[in-house]
Amino acid sequence: MHYPRIAPAGGRPAPLAWILAAALAAALALAARPAAGAQAADEDLIGGVRSNDIVGRLPDSAGGFALKSRHSDPGKQLVRARYQKDDKTAALARIQAVRSRGKIVTLPDGTESPAVGVTKVIDYYKGQQDKEIEQLSLGNRDSGPLNCVQVYTPQQRTLRLVCRTAVLGRMLETQADALDGRGDPKAQRDTLAAFTLELAAALRRIGPGA
Repeated sequence: MHYPRIAPAGGRPAPLAWILAAALAAALALAARPAAGAQAADEDLIGGVRSNDIVGRLPDSAGGFALKSRHSDPGKQLVRARYQKDDKTAALARIQAVRSRGKIVTLPDGTESPAVGVTKVIDYYKGQQDKEIEQLSLGNRDSGPLNCVQVYTPQQRTLRLVCRTAVLGRMLETQADALDGRGDPKAQRDTLAAFTLELAAALRRIGPGA
């Protein structure tokens, strides 16, 4: 920071008024700088909602899955949660801000933003020869639309459902797994989809002042 000079070039003592003016200018410059904590807090306020608002309003259950753990990291604009239905059926959820060119972007609700596309998810699983991959579009009036990928492993008869959408200005990503190895793929998908849709619907009910 450059402070105003308090003495003229000739070396004579500056009048008291000059000194006071310089001190006041320096104090105002410091006051105008937001603290690092305030900057982080401002970044976490997206669509009038903060990460701690979201983590505090996560549903205790969704689609028969019970909430087991939750965590928020306002500095990273991130919320994580783990849900479980039984020993073989569980899900993870991530709600996170999206950045573009270093700045946080408030996403429109739904699946319009490329940020909630599933192309990279599909590419990841395409490299695994034992997987059967299907892209799906799920959603209802309460949940809004979701982009999803179903990953089925025939040998083990297990199924994973990965879904993405935008809610509360952020990206919601869910990864739900049915690992019982007994159910048929359609029944497994219905179970995992029920969780995903109910969680998305619950998040959409959160708003500013939650």
